[in-house]
Amino acid sequence: VITDGEVNMHLSELGGFLNLSGYQKDALVGDHKAFTAVVYQYDLAGVSHGVGLPIYLGGSLEAGNVWSLNEDVDIGNVVTSGSLFLGTDTTFGPAIIGLGYATSFGYYDENPLTLFFSLGKTW
Repeated sequence: VITDGEVNMHLSELGGFLNLSGYQKDALVGDHKAFTAVVYQYDLAGVSHGVGLPIYLGGSLEAGNVWSLNEDVDIGNVVTSGSLFLGTDTTFGPAIIGLGYATSFGYYDENPLTLFFSLGKTW
């Protein structure tokens, strides 16, 4: 978001599953956002053969951060995160349980570890 004024009505959020997975949903809020992610998921067809539901195992590597209007966007402030997850498809949508971890290499005081569960599509 690029703005000349001091007031910005559009805020960007980061945090949550596949969106800096180590943080809770929308834990980081600011005016500017940079984010990238690589996600891989593997179909465990051999394991799920008698179950009747597809089962998949996945992982992600994510990087990004948010900045306020008066902060300079700096690559040194980027937070890295990753997740490992196990999921299946249900009639309600995908069901996923996983673990996420994030580190900012000292920019923030904490290195959060998050257990997450998701059922259905996000809107």
